[in-house]
Amino acid sequence: MRKRQMIRLAAAAAALGTFGALSATAASAAALPGRNATRSAAASWTPNVAVPGALTVDGPALATFGSRLAASWAGPNTTKVFYSFFTGRKWTASASVPRASTVASPALAQFQGRLYAAWAGRTTNHIYYSVFNGSTWTPEATVPGASTADGPALTVFGTKLYVSWAGPNTDKVFYSSFNGHTWSAKGSVPKASTVASPALAQFQGRLYAAWEGRATNKIFYSAFNGKTWTPGVAVPEASTVDGPALTVFGTRLYASWAGPNTHKVFYASYNGKWTSQATVPSSSTVAGPALAAFQGRLYDAWAGRTTSKLYYSSQS
Repeated sequence: MRKRQMIRLAAAAAALGTFGALSATAASAAALPGRNATRSAAASWTPNVAVPGALTVDGPALATFGSRLAASWAGPNTTKVFYSFFTGRKWTASASVPRASTVASPALAQFQGRLYAAWAGRTTNHIYYSVFNGSTWTPEATVPGASTADGPALTVFGTKLYVSWAGPNTDKVFYSSFNGHTWSAKGSVPKASTVASPALAQFQGRLYAAWEGRATNKIFYSAFNGKTWTPGVAVPEASTVDGPALTVFGTRLYASWAGPNTHKVFYASYNGKWTSQATVPSSSTVAGPALAAFQGRLYDAWAGRTTSKLYYSSQS
């Protein structure tokens, strides 16, 4: 299980290192102003609950699909890609994406009225995807030219679906876009380097990408206007053992990550400035969490550190 091995190595490295306050260069600060942290407003999270029957070997994925919240995860032993839907009160029985096989975090996004699932192939490192119309899944296909060291990320930006991944050997953060028919040639986020799953979200008319630094465990982010990327900047205070999660909730961009040493699920929000980091109460994980906005609430989900169960909590 290549992802678990990387997580353990990252956690061990984090235990040996020391972490100070994060800062960015003056050039980066000019490109993405307001990087300094502000005090985080108190948030009331619901008690942690397990998704019924869900066991995972890595972090989950979350996305809204129609009037429901979708969750997906990589099943232990079977290596299947499982999913379930939540109405706000009840989860459906888990099912699996036909023929999908992975040991890393999958990705989910709603695009053109259908649910897209993407995952890293268990043996090939290719990125596969399948599309769900509410009843059936399309046969799996591959993102052309995409080879990854970990699970991918998905989001919609403008009229296109974007996928991002950590390239093996090069450690670059790659991306490609899909118009519903064809994929664009892959590009890379300038100077971004990681071996873990990146994260994507559209916020204030730009595409944000976030990733765990390959050597520092800091969380970096960059914004894309459709043509160029801003210089990478670190999220203040944030240090992680795995790839982060991104979503938009209300008027703010939220990031969440698994903290080293403490194993807690941390989060912060951004709207020109980042809030101070805070934690989801009683959460514990060593894998990247997932975020989604659903029915006016922010949902955070994670793989239990010792149980492999899939937990979630929400706040308004």
